[in-house]
Amino acid sequence: MLERYGAELTTRDGEWISKWKLPGLKNFYVEYLFFHEIGHHVDRYLRH
Repeated sequence: MLERYGAELTTRDGEWISKWKLPGLKNFYVEYLFFHEIGHHVDRYLRH
């Protein structure tokens, strides 16, 4: 999924490493993380 946003994933010594280009990282934050977090707030608002 991260490759869709231009991330390059590799492993070294059993650890994952990701390299991003700034436009792809910005798109990932807005399209995935930001909207995901808004969904949590909407869910909490509607449940309480």
